[in-house]
Amino acid sequence: IADEEIAKLGDDPDRFEAARELFLETALADEYADFLTLPAYERMP
Repeated sequence: IADEEIAKLGDDPDRFEAARELFLETALADEYADFLTLPAYERMP
């Protein structure tokens, strides 16, 4: 389902793929981050 929805969005596949990876990492982690924004902050340049 995630692949289908990402394909529908189109414009910037790299950013959507990064968002997808972050979502899956956060949602499927064995241990949740104290704040869900922390994994995103770690990926920022």
